[in-house]
Amino acid sequence: MITGLESRGQRAIAEDWNLRNFGRNYNLPESMLARTLYDGILKIGNEGIMEIPSIKLISRGKSSER
Repeated sequence: MITGLESRGQRAIAEDWNLRNFGRNYNLPESMLARTLYDGILKIGNEGIMEIPSIKLISRGKSSER
């Protein structure tokens, strides 16, 4: 799965894809994958869904952890 995500990310950069935000349906529970990735690993919470993930966003999330 990680390799697939990485290759899609590289393809998006190479082909200059137009990225956009994704809105989560708050009537449904948050998936364990999203919770683990955005809360546990990246420390950016819902910003991972509300904003396009970037190094700047991830750095901001990790710095608020201190």
